[in-house]
Amino acid sequence: MKIKIIILLLILIIGITAIGCDTETTENSQLEDFKNVFSESGEKTSEIKEENVSNDKTNSLDTIKDNIEEGIKDTSDSLKDGIKEGISETSDKVKDGIEEGINSLSEETKEKLVDNSKNITNEIKKITVSNNYETVKVIRVIDGDTLIVDKNGTEERVRMVGMNTPESVGANINDPEPYGIESSNFTKELLPAGKTIYMTKDIENRDKYDRLLRYIWLDKPNNLNMKETMVNAILVKEGFANVMTIQPNSKYSLVFKGLETQARTLNKGLWGLE
Repeated sequence: MKIKIIILLLILIIGITAIGCDTETTENSQLEDFKNVFSESGEKTSEIKEENVSNDKTNSLDTIKDNIEEGIKDTSDSLKDGIKEGISETSDKVKDGIEEGINSLSEETKEKLVDNSKNITNEIKKITVSNNYETVKVIRVIDGDTLIVDKNGTEERVRMVGMNTPESVGANINDPEPYGIESSNFTKELLPAGKTIYMTKDIENRDKYDRLLRYIWLDKPNNLNMKETMVNAILVKEGFANVMTIQPNSKYSLVFKGLETQARTLNKGLWGLE
């Protein structure tokens, strides 16, 4: 009898233990499942947050970009309008000044200017420009009619031929001649250091000071636009130089005389000092 009771007790203990193990296993399994679910939920939440942050950054950058582009466009439009307005005002003033200057002249003077202009054009047509020009670079301008250039790696002092500007250096550095500084500054504006220019010669190659005697061109030599591209002619035309012909270098002398007459009649530059 006792033996049966003991066996029953053992069976009961084993059963309870087994149930406890199953319960603990189930609870552990449920706990792991819960952890996994929580972890997946956390990862998804993190991904959602990251995606939202990324979207927010992208949206912010897009907004900033749009604002910048809009600002640039507005500024550009305003700038363009300002430039156009400034150019228009300047052009109108220049036109008005020219018209006023011409209108103030007598009819006889106007006729002389027209005839003079025709004579200049006819003289230009008679001249053949040599294709044998030299390409050089400006090193520096000394004064209104003299400069130093780099010719094939050698520094050369060049004297523009056919005209003369008021002195502003050398013996006149402390006492420049009237309009000497203005002429020098004008030539410096036309011929900044490093600029590529073109040179043609007349008859003589050098003067007694060993300077090259040349006509200086801003573009490749062409008589069709010489009044706008030959520096010698521009200086005379705008009243920064007077004609000075030293034979035998007189290829453009008649053209220069016509340009000087025009500048003098209109009181341009140094002629306005008379």
